[in-house]
Amino acid sequence: MRIGRARPAGYIDVPVFMTHREHYRIDDQLIERWLAESSSATQFVTALKDHLHSALDCHIVLEKSPTNVYCFRQASETLDGARIVHLIRTGGTWSCR
Repeated sequence: MRIGRARPAGYIDVPVFMTHREHYRIDDQLIERWLAESSSATQFVTALKDHLHSALDCHIVLEKSPTNVYCFRQASETLDGARIVHLIRTGGTWSCR
């Protein structure tokens, strides 16, 4: 999006990238490095995922920003092995798709 590509319909620009970055051992310099080294959003997200797996010794990454729903199709097509769970709240109950 930094290079001026059109945002998906309904996308809401959120001025903060990742809250609680210190917990994830991420700072502005690291984000800027990933941006400079990435030629696509997929490469950026892969760098972030790899960092989280290493820094937190985890195998699963969950992200729950509401506007990410606009990127589900592309994520499932381009992120190797990505599993996407979409929880939908409907009148006090939850469903999973």
